[in-house]
Amino acid sequence: MQFRTAAFGRADQATRTVPVTIATVTPVNRGQYLEVLDLRPGAVDLARDPLPLIEGHDTSRVNIGVVRDLVADGERLRGVAVFGTSQRAAELFNDVQAGIVRSVSIGYELLDQ
Repeated sequence: MQFRTAAFGRADQATRTVPVTIATVTPVNRGQYLEVLDLRPGAVDLARDPLPLIEGHDTSRVNIGVVRDLVADGERLRGVAVFGTSQRAAELFNDVQAGIVRSVSIGYELLDQ
């Protein structure tokens, strides 16, 4: 499993949503090679939309929301983070709005290397 970090956009208080860039084609140094993701339409499997929104890659905890409306445009993988109604989801949503939590990380698997 690999990970990438990207950024949240401007939060919408009424819908508890935040546009998010999940991944980009920016090269990442993986030690012995530079990894560049192929984010062209059709190259990314979007069949799992919506994705679970979890805190700190901890899949043993309950989701704090989902990331829906996934789109790969060749340069970026984007979506909309929808925060749930739990106390922890509300806390994190407030931190996103305040600019304290500014990034998101996605775990992914390379299927074709």
